Amino acid sequence: VKIYSMTFQIISKDTNEAINLIDFDNEYCTFNNIEPDKVHYAYWFYVMESAFLSYGDIADHSGEHSLIHEQLVKDSRKLSMRQAVQALTIGVGRAFFRTETFEDWNNSVDWLKPVVKFFLSVEDKYYFTFSF
Repeated sequence: VKIYSMTFQIISKDTNEAINLIDFDNEYCTFNNIEPDKVHYAYWFYVMESAFLSYGDIADHSGEHSLIHEQLVKDSRKLSMRQAVQALTIGVGRAFFRTETFEDWNNSVDWLKPVVKFFLSVEDKYYFTFSF
């Protein structure tokens, strides 16, 4: 069993400084017309592990000339909002190996739609950095 200790930051493209996760969460909640929760982040936060693990695995373990590596990876620990969406898509594909039905997989895709729409709406404002 592998246990990952992962950290990440959301960086403003305007300032090149990390932003406050609560501010990002509030922006996500406003975009998706949901009430922010002072105790728990909205769903975007909980799907990021899958994105970072998928992206990191491709960056570290696929050959630089593999099709997915060439199309996805620009920097091994920095990714744009669009790359995060691509990595989440790969993560949902990987989840299909663990699910028994198409409906389970389809429900995973439905859960990601608000995250994907939001990330693409802010792709000119932010990017992620992460480390294990």
